[in-house]
Amino acid sequence: PGWNPNPQSPLLGIAKDILKRQNNGREPGVKAIHAGLECGLLMKKLGGPVDALSFGPTITGAHSPDESILTDTVPPFYQ
Repeated sequence: PGWNPNPQSPLLGIAKDILKRQNNGREPGVKAIHAGLECGLLMKKLGGPVDALSFGPTITGAHSPDESILTDTVPPFYQ
């Protein structure tokens, strides 16, 4: 199941603040994209209003033989 992003999400604000600190003050990019299936599944299973984020490094060619990751986008997500 899909899920609708909440740009006013308190959880999003916290995540942005943390990533900004870890990224030397650089504002993190926030996008609503066709991904994050797990969030939709968890939200459906938990029922009711649930705040959720799907985040991570930049991946290209997802779910194909050409799938790759831009390695310089990884560090903020494992520190």
